[in-house]
Amino acid sequence: MMKKVFLIFLVLCIYAFPVIAQNTDGYVKVSQSIELDSLLARDMKYHTENPMWEGYRIQVFFDAGNNSKRKAQDVIEGFILEFEEIPAYLSFREPYYRVRVGNYHTRLQAAGKLEKISRIYPGAFVVMETINPQIPSYQELNPPEENNFDDELNEQEP
Repeated sequence: MMKKVFLIFLVLCIYAFPVIAQNTDGYVKVSQSIELDSLLARDMKYHTENPMWEGYRIQVFFDAGNNSKRKAQDVIEGFILEFEEIPAYLSFREPYYRVRVGNYHTRLQAAGKLEKISRIYPGAFVVMETINPQIPSYQELNPPEENNFDDELNEQEP
């Protein structure tokens, strides 16, 4: 019996040594070439200066012809008068001048604005395009919470 207890104790001690020997400081060393650092820095600088990614816009006009550029500029002017908070873009891809508006991250966001825009521009539709994203500020991401609990309690009291 004593031999079994001693053997179990010995086995437990042997398995406990690796646990004691583990370092809990958590130090990791990453080795990478200088070329990779400079490439990452250039990439980060480029994307900071040119923040663009795939998203959606609403196309409100496209036309080809002699006066199509002037018509497109007139559409932009009219659009800005109606929807001054939405940016408008004039582009040309042969043979069409196009007017596209907005910078939407999802098709659902674009579809929400399309409802309002299509009342004035019935031929408008959503297209996928490279957009200029607007990075929201901290206040836009975290609006102040309105605490109306006191008002609700006062209304419920007889």
